[in-house]
Formats: sequence, structure tokens, C-alpha cells
Amino acid sequence: MFLSRAQPHAGLSRSILRAAFDVGSLDAITVTIGSVHTDEKILRRLVYHSAVPLGPPDRMLYGGVITPQGRDRLENTFLQIGALCEMRGYRPREAAGIVCGPLAQASNAQEVFQQLSQQFFVRFCFPSPEQLEQYAHDAYAGAAGITTGVRSNILIWSELNDRVCIQQREESIQGRPVKLHTWDTGYTALDVHSMLLEHYQGRRDPTTGSCNPVNVSEAKALIHDLTEALLASRPPWLSKKVENFDQRQFVGAARNGATLNILTRAVRVTDIHLRALMETTYLRYCGVTDSWFARSFPDPPLVIPRLCLGIAVLQSLGFRRVRYVPEIAPTFGVLLDPAMYAEGREQELVLQRAMDNRPMHFGQPWHAKYTAPHVDPRQPTSNRSVVKAYRTLTTLSD
Repeated sequence: MFLSRAQPHAGLSRSILRAAFDVGSLDAITVTIGSVHTDEKILRRLVYHSAVPLGPPDRMLYGGVITPQGRDRLENTFLQIGALCEMRGYRPREAAGIVCGPLAQASNAQEVFQQLSQQFFVRFCFPSPEQLEQYAHDAYAGAAGITTGVRSNILIWSELNDRVCIQQREESIQGRPVKLHTWDTGYTALDVHSMLLEHYQGRRDPTTGSCNPVNVSEAKALIHDLTEALLASRPPWLSKKVENFDQRQFVGAARNGATLNILTRAVRVTDIHLRALMETTYLRYCGVTDSWFARSFPDPPLVIPRLCLGIAVLQSLGFRRVRYVPEIAPTFGVLLDPAMYAEGREQELVLQRAMDNRPMHFGQPWHAKYTAPHVDPRQPTSNRSVVKAYRTLTTLSD
């Protein structure tokens, strides 16, 4: 149902429209459709990304078994997605998906998803935890328009409990297990806000009130001290990594209102450059009040602290830029896995080219500029889509 009737064109170096599904994570079916360059393993263009809720697991499972009602719910949800794709003209030529969470652990999961595979022409697999971690890591490469051939070099900006963390995932070499390096900066926006109030504005009680308005000298002094503190705490593995590092491989994602999200909303681009960020902070946001910030940002008292923290992190790394990706999901990684698609299996038999011999490519599947990067572009589907799906199927069969 999801696949185009047209067959892929002959040739090895080409782009093909693929669909990837994540069934079960966050009690939903996540779908990502994108144009993938099959030779270079890079997402050239993101076409569609959304998630359709399935409901809590107790509505799908009983006694560790997917119930008939649960199977119907899966089928109807795929019909909704298929109807939406038909209405918008999305016709991927290859489709694959992963099954995760409680659904993957059901005793009849293999049987149920084999039936769904035959019905919707989607190849499903049940990834191991290690495979799922790999897909989650590759998702950053896919969403940022970077080939997976350099995925071991990617540095990831993530945020854990509102603390900025820098991560790198080492590939398994000669039996050595995969290792995830993490640098936890240890600072939250609230910590920086308290520092600004107490040490730079002379407030005796930093737990009350807002730091706004902040003048330029206060912001510069705070950024300088934060940068020095972060430089002192930078781990050896990261110090070695940043030497001769290609900064196009520094990517990150964050929830709405988190530090990296505030940075990209401040400069209004997904490729956040340090100079533009500093100029925007000093010339536009210093000196303004909470009421002014409230027009465009959540948590107005924390906007300046997040901007100062972001600048200090970039300066402590010696980087001039970071790429922000508005959406991230394991499906981005699935799109780039040739083993999940027939095209990849054909290439393995014909070519067997080493990944390190392939040229490095960088693309930009996300729009470089947009007016509201914090707005969720996904549009929920409705049950009426099921009826439209049946009508579409009837029309195609005729």
C-alpha cells in the first residue's frame, strides 16, 4: 500500500524515496519518509515525519499477547498513515520498520507483523538493544544531512535533565565493545540564572525574581567565567577529539524551550554560528524585559542564561558552529540502513564497497531558515482517514 508501483531506476549512485517506521516506541507509530542517496548513505531530502498514537499497551496486549483488537488497531493506524500519504502524494519505493517496546516482546509478535508486512509491503524487524542504539545514533547523521560513513566522528549535543552534554559513540573494532563517551557540563539554566543574579547583579536572594534586564557587561563577564570553568572540566577524550575536528559533524537536538532550542530560535537558523549568536545576544536580547521575551520564548527569565551557556559551551570546545535538528527519531537511522531494504541487499551482492573509501557528503534536508522552529510541524490524523484509505484502495484496485 505504501509503495509506488514504479520500480527503482537502474544504477548504483542514485536517490530513492524510502519510508521507515518505528512501531511501539512512545506508544505510537512513527513514520519518516525521505529521499536517500543509496550509494553515499545520506538523507538528501526529508519529505515527511510524524507520529500517530497507538494508545497505552494495555489496550493492545493481554497476557503478553497482541489481542485481535490490538492487531486491528495496528492495521487501522497503518491505513491512516497510508491514506495521508496518498492524499499528499508521498509514494515511497521501499518501506521498512522496527518493532520496539512491549509489542516486540509479545509471544505472537512475529506472526502479527508478518501478516502486516504482507498486507502493507513493509519489511519489519525486531532490533536488539545494540541495534536500536545504533539507529538512534545514526538518526543524528540522517537528520543533519551527514553520511553514515563518518558517523563515528560525529559529536552530539544532547541535554540530560536540562544539563548540556556532549557525546561521542565509538564503533566496535576487533571485538572491542561499543563505547559511549559523555561530557556532562554540569550546568543547568537555573544554575546559570542563580549565578547571574548573585555574582554579577549583586542580588542577595537569587531564588526569587528575574535576571532581566541583563546588560552587556554582565553577560560578557558571565560567559567568560563559564567558558573558563568548562575548559577546566573538559575531559581528555574530548580535548583529543576537538583537534582537527570537522565542525560540520557537530549536531544536536533538544526539546522545546531547552538550551539548544533557544539558541536556534534566537538566531532563527538551524546552523548556529557562534559569531551570529554572540551578536544577537549582546545587541538584541541584552537590556530587554521579561514581557518582551514572553512574546517569543518560554521561561523568559532563563533566555539570557541559556544563551550565555550555549556561547560558553561553543567557546570551550573551540567551535564556531553547531547544527540543530528540529526532529529526531530512530526512523532516521533506519532510512540509512541498507540491510533493511531490498536495494541495500542488491548492492551488497554487486558492489561490496568499503565504507571508508566513499567520499564524504554533507547536505541540508531541513530548511536553513524558518520563522518558528519550536512549532511542531506534525499534523494529527483522524479516524476519517480510515474511510478515505479504503476508498483509495478500492479506486486503485479498480
